[in-house]
Amino acid sequence: MNNQQKIELAGALTEFVKSSLTVNDSLVCTFKSYDPAPKTCYCVPIADYADIQQVRINPDSNKKGIIVFPKVDSIVLVSFLSDSSAYISMFSEIDEMRLGGDQYGGIAKTEPVATSLNNLENKVNALITAITAWTPVPNDGGAALKVALTSWLSSTVSPTMLSTITNNTIKHGDGIV
Repeated sequence: MNNQQKIELAGALTEFVKSSLTVNDSLVCTFKSYDPAPKTCYCVPIADYADIQQVRINPDSNKKGIIVFPKVDSIVLVSFLSDSSAYISMFSEIDEMRLGGDQYGGIAKTEPVATSLNNLENKVNALITAITAWTPVPNDGGAALKVALTSWLSSTVSPTMLSTITNNTIKHGDGIV
């Protein structure tokens, strides 16, 4: 999103907020930074208002729930719970999202996982076919079995790399605080 588009989006959101609310309980802002210790961030309103510090990243900083970390310099909507308490309620771009925590890492990408599973299943099915098609030959010392398995043994299954199957933008946990 270029700067002109950000300005237009901010203007449209500001007009929407002004027209929809009877009291000014939300502001369109630019997200500037996040402080992990208190789980708050710093936002600069697009309109002519003072900068907002200690904005919560979600309504209840003590819960895991769904936590979204906006991209720096992206447009966010800061909603006020009271005169001294606010949180980010909407965002235009994100760096990361956490669903119930992050201890299990990134969400799996389904297509690479399916490809890895299919490769493994195909390899196992080829082994099953080779063994079931094999006919024992008396007194050959297993030579016929070796021939039946040679093509199966000649190829290997590539190990699945976690980085290939993980979307690190969206992380998940067990939801326990």
